Amino acid sequence: MTYKDILVYADGNKAAKARLDVACALAASQDAHLTALHVRALPYIPADFTGGVPPMVIEWQEQAADEIVSRLRQADVLISQGQEIADVIRQIGVSEVTYYRWRQEY
Repeated sequence: MTYKDILVYADGNKAAKARLDVACALAASQDAHLTALHVRALPYIPADFTGGVPPMVIEWQEQAADEIVSRLRQADVLISQGQEIADVIRQIGVSEVTYYRWRQEY
């Protein structure tokens, strides 16, 4: 089984449209899966007056962890049903690297 995945960087500069057009054409001609990636810097989150992390940040982190655990449980179910790991990773919507990193952390 071969992977046909293309990752293209999507940003706001003048060449972005041309880059995306080429990537789309290439993906279509090769019957490949296309993923666009846009990276942005994390926002500055100031500490509250006591020097700790604001409660909303803690809540967001807990929600993110719950979402990860939920996706890993979904993956476990799909794998137990006999699905290939590559298909499972695609279905839960993460990259292979992210999947294995999550497995190590959670």
